[in-house]
Amino acid sequence: MVPLFPLPNVVLFPRVFLPLHIFEPRYREMVRDALAADRTIGMVLLRDGGGAGPPPPPPPGTPPPAGGGRASKA
Repeated sequence: MVPLFPLPNVVLFPRVFLPLHIFEPRYREMVRDALAADRTIGMVLLRDGGGAGPPPPPPPGTPPPAGGGRASKA
């Protein structure tokens, strides 16, 4: 199981560095554990509404969401 880190209104692009300020204890622990064990976490878009129902369909021609990256401790 991959732990998920929801990011509101953030779009991630390949090979782009995204500094994050992680302040909630549960997410700090999740990232700390992932870094310690060289594990993956998923960063997902949290759309407006925060999951209050099914998401709207993506605009036509939108590629499926997918990707990978590396976390590093700064």
